[in-house]
Amino acid sequence: RHVVDRQIEAIDQLRAAMADDPGLKGFVDTLFSDHGISDRTLNNAYQALVAAVEHYPDLRAPLLSVMVRFYDLATEVAGRDMPRATRAEKQAVAHGVVDLYLAIDALAPLSPPEDWAAASYDAALRLVRSVSA
Repeated sequence: RHVVDRQIEAIDQLRAAMADDPGLKGFVDTLFSDHGISDRTLNNAYQALVAAVEHYPDLRAPLLSVMVRFYDLATEVAGRDMPRATRAEKQAVAHGVVDLYLAIDALAPLSPPEDWAAASYDAALRLVRSVSA
């Protein structure tokens, strides 16, 4: 419950940071910032719980609700930059950005080369630029 509650708080903080409508670029910058709202330890605890869902199926619903909330926020932000896009197009961009962010956090315990985080950030920005053009 603690991990889920803390993740929801982090997403709510991100939503508040997006209230001034910084758009997708601001969303990417906030996610990938070293001073952002992300807590890698918490994110990795979340991932460990996700991996345990097979053995503890009662975890599925609360853990899934966190990701639904995160992807919904990302889709909402994408909609600001892509007002004419379909929901599916907005979701594709949202998933691209969020998944790149999540991959970096998931790999953090391995201490990957620093340029991997930079490459993920660059990929997210390229995606944003491709839809904002």
